[in-house]
Amino acid sequence: WNDALTDFHEEISQGHHPIDEASFNCAMKHVQYIYSAREREREREREMSVLEIGCSSGYFLEHLLKWKPSLHITGADIIEQPLYRLADRMAQKDRPIPLLRFDIGSCPLYSASQDIVVALNVLEHIEDDEKAIKEIHRILKPGGAFIFEVPAGPSLYDKYDAELHHYRRYRSSELEKILI
Repeated sequence: WNDALTDFHEEISQGHHPIDEASFNCAMKHVQYIYSAREREREREREMSVLEIGCSSGYFLEHLLKWKPSLHITGADIIEQPLYRLADRMAQKDRPIPLLRFDIGSCPLYSASQDIVVALNVLEHIEDDEKAIKEIHRILKPGGAFIFEVPAGPSLYDKYDAELHHYRRYRSSELEKILI
């Protein structure tokens, strides 16, 4: 992924492309379900931490913030320019969201620091996806949740995937092996 692809995506969707909306809605349902289940279990009052890896322009972060402003929300991406634009946009809000730039393959966050990690259409862009998943497991708190979306069907890999800098498409059996 790079700045040019981000700009292209922004020009086309501005966070409202049907595929983006479907991804956001599905991920939000999972976050809300996990939040509700954990809210009943919590012994002490504290808000959950949610990290979005590959936050790009921050549209999913804004969905989270709108739904539950008290969440400890953090955005992260490896691409610099969208983070600057997002930081400028977030600075105008009542509650800015911390933004970090890093490669998930060598994540600087503390172990067991996140309740939920969200990565929508990110893993296919990472050459060593197994290393990235190990880092995600490392930063998740015990009982934490990893919400992700990836393109399916390795046989469907084509020029479009290559243009988007995808290393692969996934089979569910392959995901099970690397996630466990």
